[in-house]
Amino acid sequence: MLQRNFILIMFCLCPVVAHAFPGAGAINMTFNTSARAAGMGGAGVAVAWDTETNHWANPALLAFRPGIHYRSFESKLAEGLADDIFLTNEELTFGAYGVTLLLAKGPVKGNYLDMGMQEGTDENGESTGTFQSYMKSESIGLGVESVEILERILNKHPGSWTRYVSFAGGIAWHDFLDVLAPEGFYEDYGGQNGEGTATSMGYVLRLTPVDMSRGAGLMDNGLFGLSVGGSYGASILNKTDEFIHHFEGSQGDPFPRTYVSGWAANAQLTLADDTRLKLNELGFGFLGDMINPLVSFTKAEQLMEPGFTWNPDTSEYDYGHDTSGLRDKKNRGWELGLLNIFFIREGNILVEYGDIEGPTDGGGWKIQAGRFGGFRKDWATVPQAAGLPTVDRKTWSIWLNPLEIVNAFSTN
Repeated sequence: MLQRNFILIMFCLCPVVAHAFPGAGAINMTFNTSARAAGMGGAGVAVAWDTETNHWANPALLAFRPGIHYRSFESKLAEGLADDIFLTNEELTFGAYGVTLLLAKGPVKGNYLDMGMQEGTDENGESTGTFQSYMKSESIGLGVESVEILERILNKHPGSWTRYVSFAGGIAWHDFLDVLAPEGFYEDYGGQNGEGTATSMGYVLRLTPVDMSRGAGLMDNGLFGLSVGGSYGASILNKTDEFIHHFEGSQGDPFPRTYVSGWAANAQLTLADDTRLKLNELGFGFLGDMINPLVSFTKAEQLMEPGFTWNPDTSEYDYGHDTSGLRDKKNRGWELGLLNIFFIREGNILVEYGDIEGPTDGGGWKIQAGRFGGFRKDWATVPQAAGLPTVDRKTWSIWLNPLEIVNAFSTN
């Protein structure tokens, strides 16, 4: 038999899928694995500025990650209930010319929910020893930015069009497995570990109607530029027709299919192109890329709607877009960036049926060597259900852009 404490913790961890218990409904796939987005209230489906994009909310955002990019995420998930439940996420991306591949599989572990040591019992309630319980989701994905690809095909100068418009699509394939019982338990009772596959897909449109950074920049001052833009994104997360089964004909739980949509707006005070050219001539071109934009502000909101419903006539779950509004999750937040190095974030999460409403906050910093590569760290504090303490989430990443390095040496 499974430990009762484990089941209670699962209900508290994620009200979004608590209705989908007893098989736990792949809850590890419901948690946003971007500390940047978490600090902004979880709103990331349309935030298409900077390379630290939130592909968990929208695989299309993979397309805005050039070079080789490794990212690691970690968070304790049951603060106040258990100290040995952790979510980690490791991923590696390879991007060039508007196409980015995601690898979160094998040695790059992907999404892993470590639920600690659990105690198994037999039918008489006697202990059968402890076992390691976990859920994991391994993924591969693809993001494509169509406007940049057209620039390359038509031999346009990089940024000729993409500084005004970008349109990206993306897809990610997930393999799920959970181990919720000791070895041999399911065989004894005619079941198996839960497993299955799902797909996430989405798109994002980004427009920058105001770009006064060309030439001498804003009001021909020769120093500063200004850009203002907006974006809209939408995605379907964990889409599948499969259910997770632990026992034949019972405990069939849906994957946490979710429909996400939202918008974002961004304004940036930048260095004018003339200034960056002068920095290049003086041998300080890396500085222009390092601290540009000088100031940035992003505002974002998104709506998350469930993709499965409870059918009272059959006493089973059905996949379908729930537009009733009764189980929606609303995210909103903002980010302020200074010198492209320091970041401050605040936001709000609202899940009325799950008794979760509260502010989020966070920050981050990054250091980059021009366009060649860099390191960054982001963190956030997010609310749990009423009566429970907040939870900290952390991300760090490192990246390298071989194409920019080659271009720099070939130019010299």
